[in-house]
Amino acid sequence: MRKRQSEILSPEFFRFRKIKLAYYSVPSALKAEKEPILFFHANGFSALTYSPIYEDLSKAGYPVYALDFMGHGLSEATDEFRDWYFFRDQVLAFLDHLGLESVFGVGHSLGGASVLLAASNDIKQRFRKLAVLDPTVLTPLTSNLLYFVPNPLAKLADKRRAVFKNLQVVERSYRMMPMYKRWQPKSFQAYLKSAFRIRSDGQFELCLPPKIEAQIFRGLRPGHWKNYRILRQQILVLSATRSDVTPPSACRKLTRNNLESAYFRHSDGSHFFPMEDPSWVSNHITRFLSGEENQGKRKYETIS
Repeated sequence: MRKRQSEILSPEFFRFRKIKLAYYSVPSALKAEKEPILFFHANGFSALTYSPIYEDLSKAGYPVYALDFMGHGLSEATDEFRDWYFFRDQVLAFLDHLGLESVFGVGHSLGGASVLLAASNDIKQRFRKLAVLDPTVLTPLTSNLLYFVPNPLAKLADKRRAVFKNLQVVERSYRMMPMYKRWQPKSFQAYLKSAFRIRSDGQFELCLPPKIEAQIFRGLRPGHWKNYRILRQQILVLSATRSDVTPPSACRKLTRNNLESAYFRHSDGSHFFPMEDPSWVSNHITRFLSGEENQGKRKYETIS
């Protein structure tokens, strides 16, 4: 009998340059395994936050490997980086470490942009298909504004409270914030257990220091679109009507090089729709990877 997933998700580690990165392996729940999925999270969160999605992908027969980016979850932190190519290189190093020759790449926000950058720079072309969840690509015009306008998310991160008396205080205070109110309970509990750690004085703190989170936001710089434009893989883009991170024009640009690509927008989701409606996400991913999704049709989807 296979173990329950809560018993399976123990961390493994490897070295990326001078730092130790953590990752999790979720085996397929089926004997006939499909090609593996590499999953990458958003800035400020952790790999285990997306556990409900992994459960669905595992049930569909996909082994999942999920990385904690530098500074997140159990991965070590450093401030010795300049831009998001640093996270692209972590994706490629993770793939090298696993020794896989053909994979599906999935990522949310920072993770989505990073897997797109990695796929465009992977000489071995190991990423067969890509599914990106509101990737932080903006549009070419909007991204160029970063030359002149400071990133407002970096200012918010700088002011983020990092230390709490206990996790009950975290839960009460976070559930009052608009961005966390609509999260599914399983996603929220997975986040609490993996994005905070206990200190020697018994209090809890964010695993990712706010100053590092802010530095990551400031590392988003113009120029990435030259990488996105050369991608020829099938790409699934999922976004949401209450998010402007990946607007429809960016979805069209990302999917126009391959007629079997597609994009869908959650009609009632925010940028955090993978935590608000994980089953919607996993359903689209499994249909896309298996070839069941409507191919050649880039459309919006309305859900009840």
